[in-house]
Amino acid sequence: MKPRTFFLFVFVLVIVPACKIFHFNHINPYNDFTSDQLHNYEVSKIKIITTDSLTIFPGTSFSIGVIAETPFHKELKTRGLCNGFVNWNSYSVHVEGGTFDRGEIIVSTDPRIAKDFLKISVTPFFYPELKQEIELPISYKTKFIVNCKGQNGLGGFNGLSGEELHGLDTTKNWKSYDGHQGQNGTDGETGADGCIADVFVKAKMVSEKRMISVLVINHCNNLHSVFLIDPDVGSLLVDVSGGNGGDGGNGGNGEKGTDGAGASYVEPMPYPQHIEFYQQNVLFNGPYAPNIDLRVDSTKNPSGNGGNGGFGGNGGNAGRGGNGGVAIIHLDSSAVEWKNKIVVNNSGGKSGNKGAGGYAGRGGRGAYGMLSKQSGEAGFVGADGKNNEVGKLGTSTIFRTEKVKMIW
Repeated sequence: MKPRTFFLFVFVLVIVPACKIFHFNHINPYNDFTSDQLHNYEVSKIKIITTDSLTIFPGTSFSIGVIAETPFHKELKTRGLCNGFVNWNSYSVHVEGGTFDRGEIIVSTDPRIAKDFLKISVTPFFYPELKQEIELPISYKTKFIVNCKGQNGLGGFNGLSGEELHGLDTTKNWKSYDGHQGQNGTDGETGADGCIADVFVKAKMVSEKRMISVLVINHCNNLHSVFLIDPDVGSLLVDVSGGNGGDGGNGGNGEKGTDGAGASYVEPMPYPQHIEFYQQNVLFNGPYAPNIDLRVDSTKNPSGNGGNGGFGGNGGNAGRGGNGGVAIIHLDSSAVEWKNKIVVNNSGGKSGNKGAGGYAGRGGRGAYGMLSKQSGEAGFVGADGKNNEVGKLGTSTIFRTEKVKMIW
């Protein structure tokens, strides 16, 4: 083989494969949200990144990132926490004790799933041999909340404006030049009463430490919630408060009255020399303004008088707050000392906000310069809706000291 041919052969075998290392993507990778972008590079290792001083609890969420490194120490960072361009579909992410969604880890609220440690494993699809894993401790030293609250009432609908109602009038019976009245807002709904909740409390040994195990049954939806609480710092708030009332809808604004023919030129031209309407003459009884040629405009009142403005619609009334519910605490003898660790909120729901009355429509303007032609009167502002009552306090919490057989 000739020397020149030999060197060309070496170049093809050695230099061309290395192009993957020196690859330069001419397309802006930050605009590519779908590709597995690691296949464009030679990756030698990856590292999982979390925020500093991270403490995680059941039910919380936090961000992670991954940095892939090339043999020449170029860092390829994921989107999100690392502020890079690499898409998360470049990796397979598995979480024991929670779930993963595009850079966010959601810790399970169930301590039977979360357990003591959260295990996260990350594997590049193109480089499965570079799989990395981390374990993060899960803390139960926090204030947990279980939602047994009544549902909030739906808000009322806002009324249509007079102008909108005019446009929806298919009967064509509206022959007045007065503005339409705005529609009244509808009332907000009453909030639902708080639920009845059974709360079973018992001591549980976890890693040689006495912990509080709790099972809550929400009788509104028969939902079962399980908690593990560190008694040194943790607690549980059982929220059986009433739902808030819905807001009243706002009244629709009144429609403005129709201007009289010859009125719309007061503002653009204080002293108009000529007015262009449609080509049909209109005669008026009474004095004419000098140098004004009045003609018909189908959107104007041909009499030259302005129509009255429409009334604003009334606002809807606020919805009443729901009454508080009741929690029944079943304390095992092993957990009596932790009675004060279970806190109940059985307050009534708040009233919704009253709806505001609609604005009055302005009166139409009379013909310019004609004293016998009058402007219409403005409509009345709609009345605001009425406030409503706060829901009543629920039944006092019931404590029962008994043998709790239910345990998880």
